[in-house]
Amino acid sequence: MEKVWRVGATVPETVHGHVHNRVALTVCNRPQSPAVSACDGELSYAELDRLARKLAGQLIILGTQPGHIIPLLFEKSLWTTVAVLAVVKTGAGFVILDRFLPESRLESIVKQSDAKYILTSISNRDQAERLSPTAPIVVGQSLEVDDDGPLLPIDYPAPPPSSIVYVVFTSGSTGEPKGCMVSHENLCSALHHQIPCLGYKPTSRLFDFASYSFDITIHNMFATWWTGGCLCIPSDTDRTDNLANTMTHMQATMVHLTPTVARLLDPESVPMLETLILLGEMITDRDTKPWWGRVGRLINAYGPTECTSYSALNYQASIPSMLPSIGIGTGSIIWVVDPQDHHTLLPWGQPGELLIEGPIVGLGYLNDPVKTGAAFIKDPRWLVKGDCGVSGRRGQLYKTGDLGMYTEDGRITILGRKDTQIKIRGNRIELGEVECQLQDCMPEVSRVVAEAIRLQGATSHILAGFLCVPDTFSVADAQLFDVSEETVSRLAKRLPAYMIPTLLFSMSELPLTLTGKLDRKRLREIGSSWSIEKVALATLGEKRSPRTSDEDKLRNLWAQALNVDKGLIGVDDDFFQLGGDSMSALQLVGAARRVGSVLTLASIFHSPVLSAMCKVITQAPMSEEPLVEAPLGLDLIDKGMKEDLTAHIAASIGLHGSEIVEILPLTDMQEYYIRDGVAENRQFVDYYHLDLGTNVDIVRLKNSCRQIMKLFPIITATFVPYLGRHYAIIPTALDLPFQTIDVLEDLPNATATLCLEDIRNFERRQTILHFSLIRHKVQGMRLILRLSHAQYDAISIGVIFKALVGFYNGREPTKRPTFSNYMAHIARCRSKSISHFKKVLDNVRFTDMAPHFLQEELPVTAVPYRLQNEIATPRIEASITLASLMSAAWALFLSNLLNCDDIVFGRLINGRNAPLPGIEELVGCCINVSPARVSLSSQKMTVREVVQDIQNQFGALGNADAFGFEEAVQRCTEWPAGSEIFSATMHQNVEEELPFELEVGFTGRLRRFENERRLPFFLYMISYPRGDRMGVEIFSHSRMVSEEKARILLDRFCPVVEMVSEALREGLCVEDIGM
Repeated sequence: MEKVWRVGATVPETVHGHVHNRVALTVCNRPQSPAVSACDGELSYAELDRLARKLAGQLIILGTQPGHIIPLLFEKSLWTTVAVLAVVKTGAGFVILDRFLPESRLESIVKQSDAKYILTSISNRDQAERLSPTAPIVVGQSLEVDDDGPLLPIDYPAPPPSSIVYVVFTSGSTGEPKGCMVSHENLCSALHHQIPCLGYKPTSRLFDFASYSFDITIHNMFATWWTGGCLCIPSDTDRTDNLANTMTHMQATMVHLTPTVARLLDPESVPMLETLILLGEMITDRDTKPWWGRVGRLINAYGPTECTSYSALNYQASIPSMLPSIGIGTGSIIWVVDPQDHHTLLPWGQPGELLIEGPIVGLGYLNDPVKTGAAFIKDPRWLVKGDCGVSGRRGQLYKTGDLGMYTEDGRITILGRKDTQIKIRGNRIELGEVECQLQDCMPEVSRVVAEAIRLQGATSHILAGFLCVPDTFSVADAQLFDVSEETVSRLAKRLPAYMIPTLLFSMSELPLTLTGKLDRKRLREIGSSWSIEKVALATLGEKRSPRTSDEDKLRNLWAQALNVDKGLIGVDDDFFQLGGDSMSALQLVGAARRVGSVLTLASIFHSPVLSAMCKVITQAPMSEEPLVEAPLGLDLIDKGMKEDLTAHIAASIGLHGSEIVEILPLTDMQEYYIRDGVAENRQFVDYYHLDLGTNVDIVRLKNSCRQIMKLFPIITATFVPYLGRHYAIIPTALDLPFQTIDVLEDLPNATATLCLEDIRNFERRQTILHFSLIRHKVQGMRLILRLSHAQYDAISIGVIFKALVGFYNGREPTKRPTFSNYMAHIARCRSKSISHFKKVLDNVRFTDMAPHFLQEELPVTAVPYRLQNEIATPRIEASITLASLMSAAWALFLSNLLNCDDIVFGRLINGRNAPLPGIEELVGCCINVSPARVSLSSQKMTVREVVQDIQNQFGALGNADAFGFEEAVQRCTEWPAGSEIFSATMHQNVEEELPFELEVGFTGRLRRFENERRLPFFLYMISYPRGDRMGVEIFSHSRMVSEEKARILLDRFCPVVEMVSEALREGLCVEDIGM
């Protein structure tokens, strides 16, 4: 016990101060230094202090005083920091509301806080009005404009240091969240002891990743301002969808992340990061090894909300394997006691419950003395008695509920939980609250138990519910429970998404231990006995097996395209219900071709059920076009201009007839890329890079590069303008454009330096294709490929690198069509394509959006921007694709915006319907913006009819999918000359970072270096699924639409997506959605 008492001999010092006074000291010493760099603006320390004092003055007039709790409802914003500091200056406390939580949960928090009013932002005013007992106070730019408002005096009296500074609400076992109270001296003491260990300094730029549900965001603010650093605040969208780029853009040097989030980051993508603090979950070597040696400080942090953010820090690990322990108490003493009796102190090295003592232990739970007394214990007998030469003392300690032990080196290892509190993906979940809400929403169930389980074959835990449903299944035969849509909807209104169980199991009785207690361990075993495949079978239902060889063959093809076991597929299944989308449909087309069958995208969309699809193949066969080996290019060019064109090429780039394999015309998309990109601003020169490891045979690599130049001729092309169009000139021979560069700076920085320099120096007439191999003595080699988007698309780039790696490892790729074959196919289908679009665009007026976005004065330079929002992924039936839903929502939105019932816009598609064998692996720019039309014949049309019409148009494209918008306007409409598409929808579902293994045992990921000069041709409305959330983005530039107007457009469009999704489920008409 001597070692135990040596650690606990002296309680860390209490700092009897106020956090805002420490911030005031920083303001005095560093007034012009940056205090906040946010997505919506920046503030120096002087500016932050002035705005906070101005708001505080207003709050004092409203009667704000110590003891009040003021709720704050903001998006991620600099105005949150102003509101926090202002409230603290008045002597009151604050609670930050997470706007993404269910409103019923926010109502509970506001009610428990006994709030007099709510501080909020303009964008959250409506929600604040529903929550606030009085009119909410909107905090924003009016503070900057209003110079007449009262400033809080600098010497305004502060409350006692023991008064509340903030409250954070966590999951509660009774179904109501509980508020953890923290005082000024708690927070000052925590920062005093923790900051030296965490490495904050005046040059620190702390990236505020955490959502406002978690106390770490408060620690982020005051720890940064305590030391004079800068708090970097991303938007809610950027923090989830664009993390690495946003951290780099904000030049972040520090960040606190859960291991789950950190795993999503490549250390090379955040080269400026100096300190990474991992928190919220137990960590493993898998979490630490990628970062070891890549950041200056790698820290494992531990601490319950009740004890002021952090209670222990592991900040001095000398090897990665030491980091999974939580280190030592920081600003605290951590004791280990008997989990069943906190009056029994345990010897060194024996596992037990962790208790925390010290000045960081909070005040308890707001308005709940019973829970406070149970968790915040006073004067345990062993502490009052003392031992081993240490005098006894009194004190308040917090019972964490965590099980842990001291190791031989004096560090603490976490072993698990003793109660029903768990963490899923970094989110703290009180199982009792989940159980309470499930029980309320499912009255037909006699008892509910929630537990964390890990399915066989899964890499992480999920939340599961176990239901006692009389007269169902025995414990050993527990089955999945089918939940009604109504129950799911009720749960979503009561619980955050991370607290809703992923799976529910039903059984007639719950298992018990020998002593008659609930056997939670047995429940976990039951859940973990299920595999991912078994769950899929149970949720998808019993399958009807194929009856013919054709059905069996098609089932095998589905299994390949969907990457599932064929046993999960029945003849009555819908391709899209099993997870299919336009990309997997394209893979299905290719898989069918490889076994001698022919299937089109149109037939997949029209006949998505396996049995019906099988009939389409057998009853409507389609001949594939043969691949012509001879050069086709000049055959695609008007005979009258061939001679003049070849002479022009010779004069322009010095290539004569015998030196040219072929000359190809360009698609409309290629023309856009070259005309508006390479020929002017060099904005569409793209760079892809792949890490190769250290043991690369450079001679073999160069030979592999030569091979892909032969295999994919389009990547060797030079583009020459002639009579208003461009042509792709493919040379007979091209020296390998390859350079090797040895670098001292790390690979990410060396890549950025090389690419940016190349963009500046690139000349229009030089060959676009180029390979660069950069070598670093420690980090190995990286291959960088330069191309124009006129030479490839998202599918092509993976095919190119797959072939490169195949050649390097001695594998000959299969035969595939060339871009010449593709262009010949377009030419053969031109008359049919014209007929198709004449029908689609018959008697429709040009949808002109431009007048709605005219600017009084166009900016001299076009500046690109990407604006992002996030919504819940729409819940739609499997036969409807997300791409169709988003396009329909955009059409309805435009109809309302333009007051027009016949809308034409663009839809970005992959352009690979051509019946060419191997079309799915063709290299070239096949993507196309195809015209889409939505005609609202009546407001009585159902939303389903609109969505289905969009999807049917896509399915009916057939071979017309490569017909360009520009040519469609010229040949199929009577629109004014020069009419151009203004907007286009794009649904991204292609994996961007593909893994490749050039060197055995080393896997690199293919990544793109972002060219910030890239300007879009259209206003792109982009969507991309990310699990249960979906990103929605506008990509445009300042000469097309001002960024301010685009932001308004995006903020108005996102609710329309959700309304259309709901209307689709409810069978509503267009007039019912009330845009």
